[in-house]
Amino acid sequence: MGRWRPLVETSPDEAAAMIGVPYLAAFNLTRAFAPAMIDRGSGGIAFVTSPASYLAWPNASAYIAARRALAGFAESLQSELKPAGLFVTIVVLGTVDTPYFENNPGSRENIPDTDPRLLPVLTADQAAEAVFEGTEREQRFVVKPPLYRALFVMNALFPKTVASQMRRAAKKAKKAGP
Repeated sequence: MGRWRPLVETSPDEAAAMIGVPYLAAFNLTRAFAPAMIDRGSGGIAFVTSPASYLAWPNASAYIAARRALAGFAESLQSELKPAGLFVTIVVLGTVDTPYFENNPGSRENIPDTDPRLLPVLTADQAAEAVFEGTEREQRFVVKPPLYRALFVMNALFPKTVASQMRRAAKKAKKAGP
């Protein structure tokens, strides 16, 4: 759930749905299963999110806010649940070849333009493998494609430069069209 659209084209109901899925759904599911995991002192939880959790670009404000909420929740749980013997894995996936964009019209044209050689589209199997391997290895943070990790570091060190480049990539994508 989550249409990548400008603020003025996003209704309050759409924004509420974008917070409901993924953040509130993740909160409610985690809240339902965590007590038993805490009681037994073991277990792992994986949260799948988007690069939008750590980068921002124009025309996707509600989507980005919802993904940041999920990432913040997951990061908080990494600290909160560790003493109870649980681990939390955050899996950040770039574009995955699924019907996502077919189910969220108006979104594809707001993807920042990227070089597919540097940030290739993942298959659903590659995405699933990233989740599985990350949880199996009890990794805190999994990023696919790996270049996004470098972009997150660049954003932390040089936020104005990255924001400028994200705006430029978004404009380029908008001009190219779907």
